[in-house]
Amino acid sequence: MKKARTPWPVATRVQYVVGYEYVQKKWGLSARQFCRTAEVPYPTFARWWAAWRRSGKYGLLDRSRRPHRSPNSLAVAIVELVRRFHRELGVGVRRLHAHLTQSGVQCSLSSVYRVLRRGGALVLKPRKPKQVWIRYAKAVPGERAQMDLKYLPRGLFQLTLIDDCSRYLAACIIPKRTTVAVCEALSALLKELPFDLRCIQTDNGSEFGLALTALLKVRGIRHARTRPRTPRLNGKVERVHRTMQEEFWDAVEDAPPEHWKPWLQDYVRFYNRRRIHSALGYETPSKYALQRLPNKVRLSHMS
Repeated sequence: MKKARTPWPVATRVQYVVGYEYVQKKWGLSARQFCRTAEVPYPTFARWWAAWRRSGKYGLLDRSRRPHRSPNSLAVAIVELVRRFHRELGVGVRRLHAHLTQSGVQCSLSSVYRVLRRGGALVLKPRKPKQVWIRYAKAVPGERAQMDLKYLPRGLFQLTLIDDCSRYLAACIIPKRTTVAVCEALSALLKELPFDLRCIQTDNGSEFGLALTALLKVRGIRHARTRPRTPRLNGKVERVHRTMQEEFWDAVEDAPPEHWKPWLQDYVRFYNRRRIHSALGYETPSKYALQRLPNKVRLSHMS
């Protein structure tokens, strides 16, 4: 098995060249004789000796192995486009590659990674090992949805409803964390979904009490609760809360509360119709749901 080549240290190269000059003046040894005695490959030493005579000790320094020409490298325009998309969208490598592909830019996923890596846009941080959970998703939109509350500043709350299959989102702001407030806002949330729901899953919070169960039963929707201390079972709504905090609430929390409701609905429309998701094969929730709904239950505003 051939051993991997390792570079000779610069100090060792200088030592051999200086040693050869000494023995050549004192005993008249040829370069080949010196290489046999010192057990140095003659072609390697010949390159050292030529560089030494041409440039002195600086000729023995390590030089860049980068080729002078790279005919298969990305065009400068594409590189600038990758960097501009990354600055404007602020997404990861895979989602950025999906956006570029949908915009007609032809480049590989590894090329996008290298462009961002060389530009210092990616900072690798050590991550703690996470427990591996078994992921699940319903096959048909409306089969099950997850609902939860998110705490907002100034004593307000966000009621969030997300479809388990398509990640189609509906959200609104309520003033209190009570079952009455949830029941009053639920009708508007259900109208936002372009398909009927069969089941809504919540945790065991007091705001999702028996009055909510009775209201859902009247509408023909089953109310399911997760087991205590298992937030992972409502993982989709928990994850969308984090996404909304990073992409929406961090930017508008300092604005007057009267602007929150219309801005929130603008973001929900963006989330459903324009934001692509890696879990959906880089499709939007509305397009993903449209592909999986039977033709007879599709609503006109989805198609």
